[in-house]
Amino acid sequence: MPIAFNRRVLIVLSTAIIAAGVAAGVLSYRRAERAALVELMSTARRCAVAFQDGTLKSLSGTEADLGNPVYVEIKERLIDLRQVDPRVRFVYIFRRQAVTGKVVFLADSEPAGSKDISLPGDEFPEATDSPGLQSVLANGQTATEGPLSDSFGVWVTGYAAVKLKGAVSMAVSPPDILGLDINARDWNGHLLDEGMRSALYVWLLFGLPLAVYVMMRRWGVQDRTIRKLSEAIEQSRSALMITGLDGRIEYVNHGVCEQIGYGRDELIGRDWAEFRTEATSDEVLKDLTTTVRSGRTWEGDWFNRRKSGELYPVNGVVSPVQDHNGRILCYIASLRDMTEARRVEGELRAAKDRAEAGERAKGGFLDTMSHELRTPLNGIVGFTSLLLETPLSSEQREYVQTVRSSGEALLKLTSEILDYSRLEFRPQPVSLLPCEPRVLIEEVLDLLAFQASGKGIELLHEIGPDVPAVVKLDSGRLRQVLVNLVGNAVKFTETGEVEVRVKVRAGDENTVAGPWLEFAVRDTGPGIDSEDQKRLFQPFTQLDDTIRRRYGGTGLGLAISRSLVRLMGGEISLNSELGRGSVFRFVLPLAVVQPRNEVALLAGRRVGLVVRAPGVLRELSRVVTAAGGVAIPCRLAELAVEAVELAIVDCDQGVMAQVLEGMVSFTGRPAGALVALVSAVVEAEDRRHLRQVFPTLMSKPPHHDMLISTLADGVQAVAASAPLEQFDLRVLIVDDNPVNLRLLQRIVTVLGCRSVTATGGRKAIEILAKEDIFDLVMLDLRMPEMDGMEVLRRIRAGEAGQAARTAWITLVTADTQADSKDQLANMGCNDFVPKPITLASCIPALKRAAADRDRRVR
Repeated sequence: MPIAFNRRVLIVLSTAIIAAGVAAGVLSYRRAERAALVELMSTARRCAVAFQDGTLKSLSGTEADLGNPVYVEIKERLIDLRQVDPRVRFVYIFRRQAVTGKVVFLADSEPAGSKDISLPGDEFPEATDSPGLQSVLANGQTATEGPLSDSFGVWVTGYAAVKLKGAVSMAVSPPDILGLDINARDWNGHLLDEGMRSALYVWLLFGLPLAVYVMMRRWGVQDRTIRKLSEAIEQSRSALMITGLDGRIEYVNHGVCEQIGYGRDELIGRDWAEFRTEATSDEVLKDLTTTVRSGRTWEGDWFNRRKSGELYPVNGVVSPVQDHNGRILCYIASLRDMTEARRVEGELRAAKDRAEAGERAKGGFLDTMSHELRTPLNGIVGFTSLLLETPLSSEQREYVQTVRSSGEALLKLTSEILDYSRLEFRPQPVSLLPCEPRVLIEEVLDLLAFQASGKGIELLHEIGPDVPAVVKLDSGRLRQVLVNLVGNAVKFTETGEVEVRVKVRAGDENTVAGPWLEFAVRDTGPGIDSEDQKRLFQPFTQLDDTIRRRYGGTGLGLAISRSLVRLMGGEISLNSELGRGSVFRFVLPLAVVQPRNEVALLAGRRVGLVVRAPGVLRELSRVVTAAGGVAIPCRLAELAVEAVELAIVDCDQGVMAQVLEGMVSFTGRPAGALVALVSAVVEAEDRRHLRQVFPTLMSKPPHHDMLISTLADGVQAVAASAPLEQFDLRVLIVDDNPVNLRLLQRIVTVLGCRSVTATGGRKAIEILAKEDIFDLVMLDLRMPEMDGMEVLRRIRAGEAGQAARTAWITLVTADTQADSKDQLANMGCNDFVPKPITLASCIPALKRAAADRDRRVR
């Protein structure tokens, strides 16, 4: 009975055979290595004997030997000796100089003119690192070494001393040394061949019987598998058929016989085309034949005829069976009776048509209701607003205001119901278009400013510095979500603030890979209990009847917001605690259209902030700092002195009272340098009084870009009011950012310089090469195509012309580390201006450049 090995035993045996082969190979390798070294030493000794006649003593070991006939004769002997063994690449003779102790060449086997020749007197630089050479020099005994590398390659070398006949000892007559170099690759190749030969012998001797055993066992497994497959195919309810290349049936299982009504004996040998009906199109048959004959699988539908004559639909998958050479042997077909499937498919199609018809009817109804309800409501709200602009008695005005507020509430209620219904039954596709997040948020806050101001709530917003200027979003849906969330926050907050924050967020384990644009709406309202949060986003849901009676509404705003956010590919969440306010967050996929470039328009300017509300003060401080300014909280009275250059005043009730009583005056302040923030509920008459004191009024919440732009205009006014030092310098400004170029050009112009701008390093080199020499080159360090370090290197190397090589170069950089400055100074940089760029930081740099110019002129 044959022994049956399990898988673990086979692995152990295979590993043992492999290990035995490896061990035999290693032993053979070592044995061959020892024999080869002995042979190499023997060859070196035999070659050394050829020079025992004393001819080497007539060589001096200097270039003078090149004219010595003995040198020519010895080279010919060396060339002949190299032919003794085809593996030998170099044969050469060394001599150690008695005075210097250096090892030099006497002659080698390279023919005259060879690039690898070593001339008499050439020092052998690797002598001290050659253990074999040092050994033979020390005791005169034949030695080997290697593989070792030198300037010519990697070698195994044999050394033998050339002993003169009659010499008594090495001390009396130090021998010259003969060396033979064999290429390490040939040497190792020979040894590996010996090792592999022994390993193969072992593997064949022991591995072949094991391989035969494994193959026999595999054949047995395959035989059992084939029998199992045959039984499975036969007993399967699937209809399987095998046909020959001529289309005649060679095998059918029980499923085919049951499906078509014939017995196996009636089907074997018949052409399977006999069972196809005329209802099967010629195109289907042509496609089937072409596909399977090309070696590919075909799937499709046709009609068969049962033995009873009934036609029935068939879905078939026909595949060619190929041998290992790719030759088609036969075809196998799987046939599925589609009678029942077609019936169910017809019923589902009819149901789908009815559902779509109902959906279209719902959509049409919603569109009609939207128009029919909103049209009269818009008329009511619009005309009551016009009526309020006409002369009315106080009683009439109260009635009209009541009608308008009721109409607005009804219009909002109708809009929410229709919007929710449209989202549930017929959502429109997302429309991704370029959108400015900052502008959109500020527009939303403008819509709710009057409502928030009426309750004394501060509306705040913070845009993260990494938020792009323009992104791709569905701005209409985003605006609706923000209006719902901010509107709810204002409605349920009695005092404090409502803030909108936007930042870029990377993906985490709970979300798809980012980046995401995260929006957060924070309020200081009553907060929401954790149990109530679970049903907050459900439609027509409010937390209790008290809220419904006090605030009104349908409870649809958050449900609509969640549907819109999900439709845009994001998700919304809530964090809230009772008595500590709420934060609604939602994320949207971020697609950047244009990144945001912060420009230091207020570079170094001291901006006074007369603001008592902590949230507003934090927001204005961030905005001023981001623009390069220095935010200084102060009182209103401090603005009358020269403590600050610009100012923002929040006109709350205290400031308003002082202005109306004539207690505030800013005579002597530059026009445009003072901005007053005014609540939306401030009456026109009060605004008129404010304009008599403040040059600029801006409604709250302020638009950040507009606020900074207004203050920047004040910077120009401040600069115009104080004389600045002037420098008559010709300046080349190099930067890839057009905003930074304009800012720096404006600064140097104010300081009396003439300037030329270059948008990038390559353009700067071209300008320097063509135009007259500049007194100063102001070079940005971080540029994408060619950075400032590369531009600096090329200028100092003369690529921009000889005149530019000595130009005074000032780098504009945010890198203030000392080691970085030292590195740049070593490359030829003369000076640095830190970012953000300011008028104050440029003046010392221009002074140093002017001093360098004056020194050169003298």
